[in-house]
Amino acid sequence: LTTYDIEYLYLQLYSNSTAEKNIRSKFICNNPIANPAGDIDLTKTCGKELNLNINVNDIKLTVDKKELNVEKLNEGQKIILTFKHPTFKATLETDNEFDSIASCLSTITSADTIFHRDNDFDLEYSKTVIDSLTFEELDQINKFYKDLPKLSYSTQMKCTSCGKVHDLNLEGLKDFF
Repeated sequence: LTTYDIEYLYLQLYSNSTAEKNIRSKFICNNPIANPAGDIDLTKTCGKELNLNINVNDIKLTVDKKELNVEKLNEGQKIILTFKHPTFKATLETDNEFDSIASCLSTITSADTIFHRDNDFDLEYSKTVIDSLTFEELDQINKFYKDLPKLSYSTQMKCTSCGKVHDLNLEGLKDFF
């Protein structure tokens, strides 16, 4: 399962096992406040702790299961690198973001030959391939991983102390607990 599938499953298990349909989350108002002279002091904020109750059913999982194909020229020959979404297991087994990305390289296509991860190449070879990419190719990969499906919830909340209206965008399981 992918990381976001595990997060969604956890959220549903939590909701069903605790009979809680609302998640209580806290938010600290970071609105800069004025000093007695009326000047805004960016070092001082409202600091009011606001409670947010989120209905589990309102938390959405953006789903886009497409893989990423990165085309690369190597000595005049077109090579296509296919990246899959990271699995939860791979996330646990890798030490850093570079290794995590390398673990997602699933196939390398060259001419009419398709090389599959684990059958034809290993993680170390994946790292070598990733290391040979240009900045533009790495940019494609970074955008792909930044835009992976995730749990999300957006709302507005008004601070009960200073009156500032905050646009809240929570993403990923860590933002909800």
